[in-house]
Amino acid sequence: MAQNKESKLWNELKDLNKNWHFTRVESSTINGIPDVHCVVNKQIFWLELKANTHKNLGMSKWQINWHIKYQKAGGKVFILNRPLLQSDYELWSVCREARVPTHVSSATNLGLLMELLASRISWQQDADAHSRSRSPSPVKRTR
Repeated sequence: MAQNKESKLWNELKDLNKNWHFTRVESSTINGIPDVHCVVNKQIFWLELKANTHKNLGMSKWQINWHIKYQKAGGKVFILNRPLLQSDYELWSVCREARVPTHVSSATNLGLLMELLASRISWQQDADAHSRSRSPSPVKRTR
């Protein structure tokens, strides 16, 4: 039986690095949940696997809604697309305001793209923590 393109993408992803953890989730009970839960270099995120050139990468309204709700809760979720088997790997993220996928990055090497994604998440968390620590504390009034 021939594998579909998303299954081929999963097979490339799952054994990239023995220190990384990927779990494929097949759910018919939760509309829109992404395909893969990931832990790369201590960074946790979800990936929706796509292998197409369709408008909005073929994301359903349930998938877009799940991504937006998860992002609002502080979670990290991305779309890994490889439109053609010999093309670059593309990383996308659903823009909360426009409700459409926006391009984040591309690479010819999937392992490098995952490393860059984990670094980006780590950097973003450090920047967020730094900005919170520099925010002025609310002033308490005394009478």
